[in-house]
Amino acid sequence: MKNISRAKYIIQVKAKKSGYIESLDAEKCGKVSLDLGAGRIRKEDKIDHVAGIILEKKIGDNVNAGEVLCYIHTNLEEKIEKAKLDLEEAYVISENKPIEYEHILGII
Repeated sequence: MKNISRAKYIIQVKAKKSGYIESLDAEKCGKVSLDLGAGRIRKEDKIDHVAGIILEKKIGDNVNAGEVLCYIHTNLEEKIEKAKLDLEEAYVISENKPIEYEHILGII
C-alpha cells in the first residue's frame, strides 16, 4: 500500500451561531482552495495535492454554534487565518430553514 500524504495543518472552521445553512459561496470556497495550494493560477504553479477544503455542512443543514462547518487542509501556515475568515464568510446561517428546490426540474 502506498503512503498517503496528509496536510501539515488540518484546521476546523466552526459555526459562530446556530441555525440553518442558507447559502454557501462556492466561488469563495474555490478561491480559498486555490490560495491554500490546491490549484494553480499559472500553468507553471505547483499543485499541493493534500491541500483543500472538506465541507461538512451543506445548504439546508441544521448547525449549532461551535459545530464544524468544514476543514482546511494546507501546508501553508501563513494562509490559515485568512482562509478561516473567508470560509466563515462563505457560509450564511439563518434562523429559518431555506426552501428546498427540486434538483431535476423535468425530463424532456
